[in-house]
Amino acid sequence: MNEYMSIRGQFCPNKKCKFYQISSNRNVVIHSQKEHRFQCSKCQKTWVAHKDQIYFRLRSPKEKIDLALMLFESGKSVREIAREVKVSPSTVQRWKCISCS
Repeated sequence: MNEYMSIRGQFCPNKKCKFYQISSNRNVVIHSQKEHRFQCSKCQKTWVAHKDQIYFRLRSPKEKIDLALMLFESGKSVREIAREVKVSPSTVQRWKCISCS
């Protein structure tokens, strides 16, 4: 099974739901395996499995982002990283800002 598709640790993010932040296998169901989505059986709210990770809503492969961040940590400049990873310097800068928050 995919690392994102584990129901364990998932909980309803809807603050108005009575199962809000309660991790239980009975109230969380898999909504879409392809899109890695879960659904609360009580309020019907859906969410993506990796909503709390820095990769959420990023279109580049995780490996490319990790490589860029590793190169940044090693002291390379934003332009050098962009050249090596084959993205624009503004993309590297955005990834850098996301990882800091």
